[in-house]
Amino acid sequence: MPKHTFTNSQPIPVILEDGDYILKVVEVVDGISKGAKTSGAEQLEIKFEEDGTGKTVYETLIFHPSLAWKIDCFVQCFGIEAKEGEDIELDAEALEGRKGWVALKIETHNDKKRNRIAMFYTDREKFEQDEIPF
Repeated sequence: MPKHTFTNSQPIPVILEDGDYILKVVEVVDGISKGAKTSGAEQLEIKFEEDGTGKTVYETLIFHPSLAWKIDCFVQCFGIEAKEGEDIELDAEALEGRKGWVALKIETHNDKKRNRIAMFYTDREKFEQDEIPF
């Protein structure tokens, strides 16, 4: 049986430069927020993949009134059809595979860098499901 000496190493993340990128939704996990202001609210933890490099970016959408603007921008960015005042359901099956334009920025926390979505573009081209090349 093979043996391994555990070293507690961590993966070195590949950081994308600040800028505009096309991201595809590759995984969606339902959860409940534990934030001070949003505790108990439903949330979606979304894993995105960048078109071309395969670099992953993560974002959480929290279904709380103070963050409704962010969900509206996500819906518009990823071409989800909705009319003002309409209740829509965002589930994993409906979201996985969608792609849209975002602005990424590099964020540093405790001397560790990671990419964050600074903006979901609502005024860029929309992609059909069958147009997803990656």
